[in-house]
Amino acid sequence: MKLNPFEALKLAVEDSSVSFVTGYAGAIASSFMKEFPNLIQALNETVALDMAHINSYLGKRSLAIMKNAGLNEAALPFRNMCDTGVNAGLIIIVTDDINAEMSENKQDSRVYAELGKTLLLEPKSPSELYEMLYEGFNISELTEMPILLRITNALNDKEFYEDVSRKKKESHKIKRLKKLSKFIRKDIIKFCL
Repeated sequence: MKLNPFEALKLAVEDSSVSFVTGYAGAIASSFMKEFPNLIQALNETVALDMAHINSYLGKRSLAIMKNAGLNEAALPFRNMCDTGVNAGLIIIVTDDINAEMSENKQDSRVYAELGKTLLLEPKSPSELYEMLYEGFNISELTEMPILLRITNALNDKEFYEDVSRKKKESHKIKRLKKLSKFIRKDIIKFCL
């Protein structure tokens, strides 16, 4: 079926059984956020990332969407998330305005993948966007790491249609934490019990 990038993103999220979608509006990111009527609009990018991370701990596949400068804002929780890991799949979509056409500055968010020692996916077409997002949640769960998915101006085009082969919808069950101690210090667990 022929889809534009916005439809491909929405379909991939639907087919991946994502339970929680959040984000903070900004250049390019707002265009993609409009595809999700149940999206929870965060106060800022840091809050969006924290909410997605908490939902991942709770076993729900989560997606956070933010603009290029937004990952600067959320750099500390992003780095902490990469250290502690995730439970259910978590993908962070960062929309880079590489020519500063719609934002106040140019930024290349690829450096954050190196900072967090995590995987960076860069789709160049609607079909790649669908594939990378769909498979990204499985990779995130296997590696127990968040995945960074970088979208640039090239995909911010409603007229960019391409054939996308849809995959079978996954039935993702809420993944329960096996070891709480992985995420919380042992002395705190003893105090809580």
